Amino acid sequence: MNDSALITIVVPIYKVEQYLDDCVQSLINQTYNNLEIILVDDGSPDLCGKMIDKYASQDKRIIAIHKSNGGLSSARNEGIKRAKGQYIAFVDSDDTVDPLYIEKLLEIIVNHECDIAVCKFDEFKKAVVINTYREGELTFFNRDDAILAMFRNDSIGWGAWNKLYRIELFQGIEYPVGMICEDKATTYKLFIASKRIGYTHSILYHYRIRATSISGQHSKQYSFDSIRINNMIEEDISYLNNSILTNNAVAYSAKCAFGLYANALPKKHLDVMEVCVKELQRKYSSVLKADFISLPIRLLIYISGFSTQHNRILLNMNSRLFQVFNRIRSAFQVL
Repeated sequence: MNDSALITIVVPIYKVEQYLDDCVQSLINQTYNNLEIILVDDGSPDLCGKMIDKYASQDKRIIAIHKSNGGLSSARNEGIKRAKGQYIAFVDSDDTVDPLYIEKLLEIIVNHECDIAVCKFDEFKKAVVINTYREGELTFFNRDDAILAMFRNDSIGWGAWNKLYRIELFQGIEYPVGMICEDKATTYKLFIASKRIGYTHSILYHYRIRATSISGQHSKQYSFDSIRINNMIEEDISYLNNSILTNNAVAYSAKCAFGLYANALPKKHLDVMEVCVKELQRKYSSVLKADFISLPIRLLIYISGFSTQHNRILLNMNSRLFQVFNRIRSAFQVL
């Protein structure tokens, strides 16, 4: 492919010195060469700052930025502000990408007149995954179908990573500082601003699974932020005048509230449970028409939500079911 278009890759960095080299080397080794790789040191207290300065001295495509700690959104926004490319991608600093990552996503945008290109991803824990490319089929979505696919979590996903965007989509859109679930709060807005999205079934992005310890307070913030974002999504989707999309947005929100309640119950986070109950009371009926949720789960959410209209005895008696839900929550895709 002709390398005439400049592509910006933004990498927010914080306390990842043991993973950073794997990430940066995978970007340096892209088959597409016309890159601007912006490494944003978000006040990392380890050696990351020195590492990115070294990378920048060795490769003129790399720009090292140092800032005080402001969180993932702040680091991404700084990268967007500095970006000079026609297209932009985000890579998490503990992940890696296939050498063809940028080339294949750019081909989708240019050859098929897309605003966003998305690739399939896999997950790994220890061994770094490289050179796994296999040609996969392409699927194309209009705006509304792409948003529906996000609700289903069957391909596109909510993450900022595994995607290449036309830079103009970010006019007036930035990542929310101080909020967990920042990807979710932003990606849907970029899809609303798009006309055509392309998805390749080729695995080009490798997502590292890391064991993390999340405090109770952090978990609460995640829950409250998730509910707040889901309500934002509902409101913004309602302006698109698509009743199917609107109902699915409400159903997705109800499914997430149910999952968050299940997570909060064994921890006795009563304030989170209270908010989730109110969400279920308002939205539980919408799940019956949501075919992206399996029928047994739809019924469980409906019964749980309906019971809160009268009392919470049934809801709390279902604690064992909620514990089972927690064990299989990966199937629910509560993000």
